[in-house]
Amino acid sequence: MLKHAIASLTLTFSFVSNASFAEDAAQLSLGMAYISSASPYEGVGSSSRVVPSASYESGDLKLSVQDGISYRVFAAGKNQIRVNLAPNFQPFKSSASATLSGMERDMGVDGAIAGSFEIARGSTLTLKASTDLSNTFNGHLVDVSFRQFIPLGGIPTIFSVGSKWYDSKRSQHTYGVYASEAVAGRAEYAPGAVAVTYLSINSFINITENISAFVNVSGNVLPNKITNSPIVSKKNTLSTILGLSYSF
Repeated sequence: MLKHAIASLTLTFSFVSNASFAEDAAQLSLGMAYISSASPYEGVGSSSRVVPSASYESGDLKLSVQDGISYRVFAAGKNQIRVNLAPNFQPFKSSASATLSGMERDMGVDGAIAGSFEIARGSTLTLKASTDLSNTFNGHLVDVSFRQFIPLGGIPTIFSVGSKWYDSKRSQHTYGVYASEAVAGRAEYAPGAVAVTYLSINSFINITENISAFVNVSGNVLPNKITNSPIVSKKNTLSTILGLSYSF
């Protein structure tokens, strides 16, 4: 699903840009990425596209196309807590398939607080709590993940495993069918609170002092509460991202 692929792009791009600079130096990174992602929705196949990516970081402030505005409110060594305003992209478009016809989903804005804590050398625990601030669906999300940094053959690589917990309102917006959207062959459906497990691998190579190539492969495992929805037809989704970034 493109929404999750963009989230993975944010992680990958941030990792690439941050790895190339001193912690407090001003950083500007521009890039392009090729995204291939599978959709869990009925009648929607895999999609591929090229998207731009950009981020700027100076001191505690960070701006990026994918992750919005972020500000670091706490830092101690490699541990930090940030607050941010970020776009909440549409989970799908009603025009994507006949099954989704008439189901409108608007783009929203999330407010979030996120923490990153080193629990051992190369091992990081991340926590993020988000809530819809745009009155689009008024739902919440909690994301917990464990990341392990391993230099495979001298190539920096991050393995991640995590879970995203959707409250009933956010899961309804993403995977459910509202009463007003119920038609013949598409019954009203409310998944309730659900948790989606995900795995990802991120890596990058410095081609020159300023240019880096990056890759991300990530997959989501959807629980029965989601796959039982009349608009969902797949239990697992996979996305791949290949890209280049230039850091100033």
